[in-house]
Amino acid sequence: MRAVTVITARLASSRLPRKPLVELRGRPVLEHLVDRLRLATRPEAIVLATTRESEDDELEAAARALGIEVFRGATRDVLVRWRDTARATGADLLVGCDGDDVLCDAAHVDRVIERAAETGADYVSCAGLPFGAAPTGYGAAALERVCALKTDTDTEGQGRFFADERIVTRAEVVAPQNVRHATARMTLDYPEDLAFFEALLEALEPYEEPPPLERIVATLHARPDIVAINAALQEEYWRRFNERYPAVALGER
Repeated sequence: MRAVTVITARLASSRLPRKPLVELRGRPVLEHLVDRLRLATRPEAIVLATTRESEDDELEAAARALGIEVFRGATRDVLVRWRDTARATGADLLVGCDGDDVLCDAAHVDRVIERAAETGADYVSCAGLPFGAAPTGYGAAALERVCALKTDTDTEGQGRFFADERIVTRAEVVAPQNVRHATARMTLDYPEDLAFFEALLEALEPYEEPPPLERIVATLHARPDIVAINAALQEEYWRRFNERYPAVALGER
């Protein structure tokens, strides 16, 4: 099975413009994420999946400068972009790490791939990780099926398209207790999220390579003041998410 890690990102953003290239402790967010994902041992490549919009030319250049591959596809239809990424890279499994999720866990990238290989599942999620730390596995064959069945062309909030177990087989990776945190918000969507990451990475320094999730979670348990920086945003995030991305039904053809 050929597995590829996919970072899904673009520069258009209303709440925090140009998020992937925003500087965080002196380096772009994208660089922090790529450095973490390089610690995974099972993927055969890391690919940035971005859009064909001219504004993302700069993002492509930044990704190539970091030594990762780039695929450019549909703007709003993220599922088609992923399907076409899988086709272009010959991947059997994409392990998705959103470009907002600065501290996505490389160890769980490997665990998702292992779980997909063990079970043959089309969709592999992670349970128990802090919000923003979890990768998700998407089988290429399932992407083909879902793209053939769906009617939506705006497919952000992608997990809702993989809920029907008549169409997609599912499996789960359960996180161990030492990497669990029930309230930490580790995703980059608002200015307060950037302040959270700045404070967290400052608390974690010095380090020579990306700190493991165990150390990150231990720091967050020890520093509730850091968790509090953006914790209040979570309710608003889910309210907005549920309004914009309702459940979908994939009709069989």
